[in-house]
Amino acid sequence: MSNTVCQSDSKRQGITLYLSLAILSIMGLLALTLYGMVQTERMESEQRFKNNRDELFFTSATNYAFYRMKSEPKPWRTAELQYHTQEPTLIYNLNHLQNGAFAQLNIFNQDSTRHIAKHTGYLVPKLPALTLLDPATSVSLAGNAVISGGVALKSGSVSYSTSYPLGASKKARFDHILPGSSFAYFDSIAFYPLETRESFGQDFAQERCVFEGLAKIPAELNCKTVILRDDASCLQCKITADRIFVKHRVNLQRANVQARAIFLEDSAKVSGAYFALDTLLVSLDYEQKEALWLILQGKKTGPSTYIGTLMLNKLVASQILVAFLGDNWNSTFKNAPVSVSPSVNITGAILAHGSLDFRGQINGNVVAWSLVYEQDSTAWQGFLKDGKIIFSDDYKVVIPDVIKIGSEAAIAF
Repeated sequence: MSNTVCQSDSKRQGITLYLSLAILSIMGLLALTLYGMVQTERMESEQRFKNNRDELFFTSATNYAFYRMKSEPKPWRTAELQYHTQEPTLIYNLNHLQNGAFAQLNIFNQDSTRHIAKHTGYLVPKLPALTLLDPATSVSLAGNAVISGGVALKSGSVSYSTSYPLGASKKARFDHILPGSSFAYFDSIAFYPLETRESFGQDFAQERCVFEGLAKIPAELNCKTVILRDDASCLQCKITADRIFVKHRVNLQRANVQARAIFLEDSAKVSGAYFALDTLLVSLDYEQKEALWLILQGKKTGPSTYIGTLMLNKLVASQILVAFLGDNWNSTFKNAPVSVSPSVNITGAILAHGSLDFRGQINGNVVAWSLVYEQDSTAWQGFLKDGKIIFSDDYKVVIPDVIKIGSEAAIAF
């Protein structure tokens, strides 16, 4: 009997030992798991702290760049600058250099493990519907022309034309004039095309590039003649060319395109920046809903000759900047470098350091040297025929800092 009891106790002790070992093993595994979770959380927390700190200092460095942009009378550029934070060990390097129509801000942390690159510019300040920079210009309304939201003139007037064949109809109207003495921005509006003059004339890696069908355009393309057609597409690509043709159903979203001549046609969908030296022609069937920059440099080729054509034949767009930098342009060149046809309806801004032939509709702001209406071989100076310029601030397109209007700096893209 006693032997049986001993054996039973021994078995119970063995089972208890196994259970104890199993429980200890499970507790050990749980402890290791918990330790691993704590360590992982600590590492993730440290990484989040580092990322948040970097974001804070990147924001601080960006704000410093904005401060320099605001404080300098001309576009601010720097090839290398050290930005010291409140922590002595944290130093950031930044540069602000021309990259096409925009300046590009680059910020690096000290070991170059993090880098941001953004294109900078200014928000359009509150301007009247139409601002004309020529100190001697006036406006003659013809046809069904409408200006709603004010006209800023240095010394001229606004009238209803009675000249044949450009008489004003009963639908023509304007509301009020802001004389030069009451318009603060006359002395601060400036164009700096010298900053962008060297953007053109580079060598090309390839002679001719054609993308068609469902082709994906590479992230960077350098080619003398670029033809995009069918359903070719890209997202955030950079294209440098002498001539680029965008046709059919091509989809270029947030692109950065730079060429001597740019042609946007058919059912293409485009957004991003399109910067041309002497020719920018647009005839698009569908509404362009994303931010779009159409910018022309222009070039003087002789004492009385100038090349520069920014022509909007057909366009509907809801967030757009149309700009003519007018490199060496002056009022002796009578023809309008910028023309807008009746098939254009846009929301945004037109900023032209030259004369403007405007026949479409814009909800936003127009700044130009003067207005002109071209008919056959005659340029009617100071005429607005059938065009509708209606004030609106319902857009957020950032203008490049080579156009100085206002001082609120921002990131364009």
